[in-house]
Amino acid sequence: MLKQLPQPDIVRSVELLDHPSPWDLKKTYDNKYEFISRADGDITGRGRIRIYDSLSNDPVELQQTMSHEWAHLLEDGAAFRAFGYAAELERDGFFARRYARTNDHENWAVHLGERFLNAEGSVFAELPEKAPARTLVMAKALRNTLEERKDNLSPKQQEFLARIHAANRDLVNKVETMDATEFGAHSPEIHDESLALLLRRENTPDFIAANPRRVTDAERLLLDAAGEQLESL
Repeated sequence: MLKQLPQPDIVRSVELLDHPSPWDLKKTYDNKYEFISRADGDITGRGRIRIYDSLSNDPVELQQTMSHEWAHLLEDGAAFRAFGYAAELERDGFFARRYARTNDHENWAVHLGERFLNAEGSVFAELPEKAPARTLVMAKALRNTLEERKDNLSPKQQEFLARIHAANRDLVNKVETMDATEFGAHSPEIHDESLALLLRRENTPDFIAANPRRVTDAERLLLDAAGEQLESL
C-alpha cells in the first residue's frame, strides 16, 4: 500500500494501535460533531503514521486514509505556505467534505491526499475546475516530490505525472478562455481571478487593469505572497 504513494520513503514508520485516538473528544468538541480519527500523520518531520482501531479493513478506505496521512507528512516549506494563501483566496469556494474546512492542514490533506491522488479519475478531475488556485499549488508540490525520487519509483509514477500535466493544462486553458465578463464587480468566482493572477504573476498589473473587477489590497498581497512561494519551489 505504501508503494502506491508518490514518495513512500517519507513514511518512516507505521504504528498499528488497538485503541481510539486520544484526540477524538477534543476534536468532537472543536468541530461540534462526533469525530472519530482513523489515523494521524506526524507533521514534525519524524515521518510517522499512527493507525487507530476505528480504521476498517476496506482497501479503498485504507488507501484513502494512507494517502491523506501521507499528504500531512508533506506539509513543509514553500508549497504548504503557498497553499495557505491559495486557500485563503478560495475560502468561500469548494471543499470536498466538511472536515477540509477545519484548517489549512486538513484542507491540504483532504484535497491532495483524498482527491488529487484518488484512484478514481473523475474525483481528481473536478479539482482544477472547482479549486484552481489550490490545485495549482498541489500540482507543483507533487511534481517536485516526484522529481526528488531517483529510484524505488511508485508503480503509479506515470499516472501521477499525467494528472499533474492534465491539471496544469486544464488550468491554463481555463485562463486563456476567460474574458472580461467573468470579472464582474460582484462575481462570486474569486478562484477564477486568483488562478489567473497566480499563473500570470509577471503581468499582474496589466491583467488587473484589463479587467473591470477591482482586486482588493488584501487579495493582491495574498496573490503576491503565493506567487513568491511558488517561484521558490
